Amino acid sequence: MCVHCISKTTYQEINYTLAVKINETVWTLDKENAIYSTQDNLTQITFPFNDSLGFGLFDGPVQFQFSMSALEEDGNVTKETNPCTTSEQFKTPDFICGSPDYDRSQTPRYEMCRQYLCVQCVSNVTYQLINATLGFLVQDKVGYSYKNLTFFRTEVDQTTITFQFMDELMEILAYGYQIQYQFSMSVLDNDGRRRKEISPLSEHMKYDKPTEIYFTINGKNDSVVEVSGDMLSFRCTSNGYPAPVLYLDSTQFIIANLFDNSLISPGIPVNISIHDRLASGSFTCYYSSQFEDRVEKRMFVLNHSQLRLTSNKDVDKDIDIQSVGSLHFLTDYSSSFDVAGYPAPNSILLSSNGIDITDGVDLTYTVYFEKYVFGYISVNFTDHSLLKKSSNYSLTVNNGHVAIFTFSCADCKDVISKSCTTRTSLVCITSFLLFTRLLS
Repeated sequence: MCVHCISKTTYQEINYTLAVKINETVWTLDKENAIYSTQDNLTQITFPFNDSLGFGLFDGPVQFQFSMSALEEDGNVTKETNPCTTSEQFKTPDFICGSPDYDRSQTPRYEMCRQYLCVQCVSNVTYQLINATLGFLVQDKVGYSYKNLTFFRTEVDQTTITFQFMDELMEILAYGYQIQYQFSMSVLDNDGRRRKEISPLSEHMKYDKPTEIYFTINGKNDSVVEVSGDMLSFRCTSNGYPAPVLYLDSTQFIIANLFDNSLISPGIPVNISIHDRLASGSFTCYYSSQFEDRVEKRMFVLNHSQLRLTSNKDVDKDIDIQSVGSLHFLTDYSSSFDVAGYPAPNSILLSSNGIDITDGVDLTYTVYFEKYVFGYISVNFTDHSLLKKSSNYSLTVNNGHVAIFTFSCADCKDVISKSCTTRTSLVCITSFLLFTRLLS
């Protein structure tokens, strides 16, 4: 709260005091407690009521008395002591306004405060018929908050007024101009008394738009990050003031996305358990505003995980045995099936009926081009007789996580039969040609 004393005369020298009487206690405020200004033949002296003066200790009737002695422009000395003002109820200013900021909470009271700067003024008193304004001073130009962008909320023993910055102000700030603001209000308190309050002009605030995102995953900021543990830890900050609202987005290759434009608190890590999950994919931390260009940083994660059939991609734990079903072999005794996981296996072992098969078979893993976590396992029987001995097989694949794939060769007899028929025909043709050559 302030007391303003105004004169339509300018002076060469002036001394002044303001006596403040609350209950039976009297303060005398002088030049050290006042702001003096002259403009357009007007002299204004403002006495702000700061907490440091001790007024916050009192609540009661108040009276003011202004006194001054001054040297006028024509050299005359004038003295003046105003009569005491009418007694009125004194109450210290109880609205406290924060700095312009964004609402970074997961459940914002006003969604627009994520995109627009907002100023919140809070009082621990409830009021009726509130009329409040926030004035802005930018480049010597004055503007005021819009009523349709001013929001009031009254709760138990608390009144909150939220002022949203308008489009024009956000656009001006994006150019790097400094701003000052001032809160004023007129209310009807619970005793039916009309109260007015004008806060002092704020300090200068310079808005700096964000231009760079600082994003790490498990403490690394490489474009591709390999993760072998069970946890992903995301930390994201940016430059700019006030700190902007940041979001995390992700695109996983296999499982459902871990993030979908999710809000992240700047500098506070977000930890996600990926135990036995196929969480490889791209992750992006970004800032987006209709007043500025989008700023983002994208990183790619390759998490070590068990190789699985794509039909098992959503299972949140390693699978002991995975059934491929019947594999259809070509006439060259080869077949393959698709898998997903990372990294590539360091060993593949074929067995049947509990007996390992190490000879007469080629087992390979091939990754699809630039797919990282997608590939296929090929089985090629170079010893065709193996297919006659059994039709059920197991593949034990180890890439740091053990996976067992079972499959059957339901059409192996047909493949062998066709192969044998082909070989018999070749033998007959060769014999016929040899017999013809001998006759000639």
